[in-house]
Amino acid sequence: MKAQPLLRKYGSTIAICGAGLLVFWLSSELAETAGPNTYVRMTLLAVTAILTGFLIQGPQGQGALDRAGYDAPEFLEGIPGLAWIVDPEGRLTKASTSLRAYLGTVDTSNLHCRQVIHPEDFDRTAGLMSQCLENGQEFHGAYRLRRHDGAYRWFRVAACARHDRNGKFIGWYGILLDIDDLKKVEQALGAREFQLQRLIDALPTLVWSARPDGSTEFLSRRWHEYTALSQEQAAGWGWTAAIHPDDRDRLVEYWRSLLAAGAPGEIEARLRRFDGQYRWFLFQGEPMRDASGTVIQWFGSNTDIDDRKRTEEALRARQYELQQLIDTIPTLVWSVTPEGEPAYINKQLETYYGRKIDPSPPKEGSKLDGALGRLMHPDDLEAVKRNLMHSLKTGEPFAMRYRNRRGDGVYRWVDNRAMPLRDDDGRIVKWYGVIIDIDDEMRAHDAVRATQDKLSRASQLASLAELSASIAHEVNQPLAAVITDSHACQRWLSADPPNLQRARITAERIVRDSMAAAEVVGRIRALFIQTASSRTSINLNEVIGEVRQLLFDEIISQDIFVGTDLDPALPPVLADRVQMQQVLVNLVRNGIDAMKSTIDVSKSLKFGSRRYGENEILVDVRDNGDGIAEPERIFEPFFTTKAEGMGMGLAICRSILESHDGRLWAESIEPRGTVFSFTLPIQSGDAA
Repeated sequence: MKAQPLLRKYGSTIAICGAGLLVFWLSSELAETAGPNTYVRMTLLAVTAILTGFLIQGPQGQGALDRAGYDAPEFLEGIPGLAWIVDPEGRLTKASTSLRAYLGTVDTSNLHCRQVIHPEDFDRTAGLMSQCLENGQEFHGAYRLRRHDGAYRWFRVAACARHDRNGKFIGWYGILLDIDDLKKVEQALGAREFQLQRLIDALPTLVWSARPDGSTEFLSRRWHEYTALSQEQAAGWGWTAAIHPDDRDRLVEYWRSLLAAGAPGEIEARLRRFDGQYRWFLFQGEPMRDASGTVIQWFGSNTDIDDRKRTEEALRARQYELQQLIDTIPTLVWSVTPEGEPAYINKQLETYYGRKIDPSPPKEGSKLDGALGRLMHPDDLEAVKRNLMHSLKTGEPFAMRYRNRRGDGVYRWVDNRAMPLRDDDGRIVKWYGVIIDIDDEMRAHDAVRATQDKLSRASQLASLAELSASIAHEVNQPLAAVITDSHACQRWLSADPPNLQRARITAERIVRDSMAAAEVVGRIRALFIQTASSRTSINLNEVIGEVRQLLFDEIISQDIFVGTDLDPALPPVLADRVQMQQVLVNLVRNGIDAMKSTIDVSKSLKFGSRRYGENEILVDVRDNGDGIAEPERIFEPFFTTKAEGMGMGLAICRSILESHDGRLWAESIEPRGTVFSFTLPIQSGDAA
């Protein structure tokens, strides 16, 4: 009976409240499918509708409800959610069953809002509600409410001011919606968003996103810092202001082509830095599509590749320079695979052969066989193949001289050398080689050899003539003595009476000089047939003494002081005594001749002997003459510094010593003079 007058006068109010309840029910039904945000919005809308409908007529509406016997708290008891009424001082005068259960109390009449609202939220909430009351607005907010177990949970609150029939403010009606789980989700999402933002800002690249039409939607902090363009300046297509003028049109055209095709892509262009410097960047874009395949957003990045670009340009420049070098050097350069298949020849080799490498496979055999068959001289082909295959199989360097056919068909001698290139594991990855045309050199060598042969024959003839003169000189002295003694003997025998005693003495001298001549001839013959039959164990100190005695008169006549520095423990040598005497006599006479012009100092000649190393002895003859300007040339046949003589003495001395496995050399000494030195091996068994 009470409902009829209520509906007639307050039907619109109750209808709005009913609509609010309907929305509340729909929000509950759609919570899982529509998502938490939609659920909250619909629930708050429902609460607002309920409170607005209930209080739409203000004090009159409340008064009418009171006269009709309806109590607002009883009406709110049926609202799903945590409903409440507070007085102006903030005491909780009425609470729905669900709110009392949450707070864990049956009687809330003495419970103040400050006791259940989180301390950090109370003052803020009270201030906002006061502002809403002054402005005649509903209050919407959120705060943390303490549960019966002491835990605080976040709630969304909607409240309307309550007035009595005289319009006096008597408190608030409100409803609470638990959004703690949603709050935690929002906080988690906020944390993830913060982490994502930090990640984007930390990436060593410039990140961006764009709308389907290509206009800017997002630019990372690094992008703004790098270009010094603000969000307003870079909005839309304003970002193109940072592109190099020479690259801008090309980049924009390419970007529009990607937008039209909806395809990912990348392009290189220069981007202006905050200091005005342009650097090369790689611009990359990727579309994001919805379930139907429509592009709804673009994501991309700009990566600084300027250093890489400069490195690539430097490498290209070095590669070009290297290619120019390889093509310019006067050498034929080539390379083959580990199997021997031709891989590269430089321009010099192309010009030399008159052809390039044919990339097509041969009809028969390998490309290497075909190349060798065309380019090698038939007489050298098998040897080249054999050596090359050996190198390819074993990895040993290849080196060979052979005749190669030039592009004009002429065969020329070449020197071909190759080395393998190996990887870190030691496997051969390529063979590199060079070919040097040595045909002119070979012909020049042949000409030089022919000339040398002619000179050698001429030298042999001249040496033979000089040797003949030298032999004649050596033999002439004893033969002249023989002739002189023969005439003397004849005179002694022709005397009246014959002087037989003097004739006998003269005859003995004839025999002696004849034997000396025969011995000289025999020694010279032994020298050239390299016989060792006359070699005996001798002490060179004794030979030096014999030579001093032999040349004593000549040395004294030249007023020369003779000194010695002989090793008394000198080991013996196996040598021809007469030939050693000849060598020392020749060296002493050279010293005597060198001192003929010495007048400002005393002339001196010094013999020395000592052990030289472990297996040799050394003998030297020193003078203080004028010295020699060309120590090595004096041993050449026909070279002489004397007005007389043919320059064969020292050459023969060297030949004698070399036939004994010895050496002979000369050196100038300071401040003046020359030293002739020779070595001979110590007789076997005495080396120790």
